[in-house]
Amino acid sequence: MKTIVKTTAFLAMLLLMTTETMFAQPPSWAPAHGYRANTRHIYFPQYNMYYDMNRNSYLYLNGRNWTASATLPNIYVGVNLGRAAQIQLSYNGYNPYVYNEVHVVEYRDYCDDRHHHHKHHGKKHKKHGKHRH
Repeated sequence: MKTIVKTTAFLAMLLLMTTETMFAQPPSWAPAHGYRANTRHIYFPQYNMYYDMNRNSYLYLNGRNWTASATLPNIYVGVNLGRAAQIQLSYNGYNPYVYNEVHVVEYRDYCDDRHHHHKHHGKKHKKHGKHRH
């Protein structure tokens, strides 16, 4: 009897974890108009931070090291990423920050106040964000 209870509890827990993983949604700031399927990484030039759409994790510089976090890092709490410039990168690997020096220079113009709102620049971001590494 104990074995059946333990097995049932284990299967219920496994089902719950699988369901949560299958239905994990991108953050609310991520636009829904089609680019989720075509873009793996989003770069936020104002914060020099990335978001990995496949892994649902933020990649940010923590001191001298890049760190991954499932939640928005504490240093960015209170930041409205929905209003921040978002660059769609076509890099499909795990570590877009290996090209961070290029990204910082290439997208520095998006760090000023004229480029804060994503909807204002959706097409421009896509055009400039699609580069191959």
